Amino acid sequence: MAAFLRRTPEERLALLRALPVLLRIEAGLRRDPVPRLAARLGVRMGTEPDHPPRLGTVELDAGEQLAADAARRLVRRWPASARCLRRSLLLGHALRHRSPVLRIGVARHDGRVHAHAWIEIDGTVPREFERDVDFTPLRRARRR
Repeated sequence: MAAFLRRTPEERLALLRALPVLLRIEAGLRRDPVPRLAARLGVRMGTEPDHPPRLGTVELDAGEQLAADAARRLVRRWPASARCLRRSLLLGHALRHRSPVLRIGVARHDGRVHAHAWIEIDGTVPREFERDVDFTPLRRARRR
């Protein structure tokens, strides 16, 4: 609570706006497939990558930056696994007017397969959200 009170009024408002969305994401992940949940949140699911992920700078206005910071702060303390998916869905929802694309990818590190979720805006993975995206985006499974 003390950390919340140390925030500016604008930061507190952004956190209070993001919390119900994160609760909705948590409930949705327990009952819906990710593509359906993403669509409900206004985030398009990227299933056919047309390029490997590339980090870049995406200019965010002050309101977008507040929403992005709130999303990262909330998810960092969230008591669940797959935080990257929750953070990406929350960021995507906050920036839905920018038509973000949710990507899920895999990579092999130290002999183990790891998964990761991220968002792209205008084909770019915002460097503000990710340090490195060394993952191969998954494609949609074909039905037989």
